Amino acid sequence: MSKNPGETHQKKHIKKRGVSNKELIIPEQDEELGIVINSLGYYRFKIKLCDSEIEHNAKLRGNLIKGPKKQLLRPNDLILLTRDSSFTAEDKYFIIHKYSENDKKALIKGKYLNENTDLQINNNEDNLFEHDDNENIDLDKI
Repeated sequence: MSKNPGETHQKKHIKKRGVSNKELIIPEQDEELGIVINSLGYYRFKIKLCDSEIEHNAKLRGNLIKGPKKQLLRPNDLILLTRDSSFTAEDKYFIIHKYSENDKKALIKGKYLNENTDLQINNNEDNLFEHDDNENIDLDKI
């Protein structure tokens, strides 16, 4: 029997999964949307802004590294960025939020994100060790 009256078995599982009705975080004037390209290590990432093709460096903000809001970022994740105001360089950003798949759809529906925006990054690094099977390798020459 559950400790809380009126709490069904399904409600317990929804709480454990973290499914909730959180509000959508909308980009403000000094914030921009971007896509993670790859990880550089030490909570640094190579990112691409949604409105341009230029790649920038970004650092994960402190409360996303530790604590209950800890986030795992992977390539092609949609993120919210803010520019680092302490540097004069324009390519320093902080990652302040990671959007889920449902949030992406809501941003497109709310016209904060264009439908034509390419949300997939093509990584050619995955094909480094592929070769054609028709290619003949002469072991005597090696």
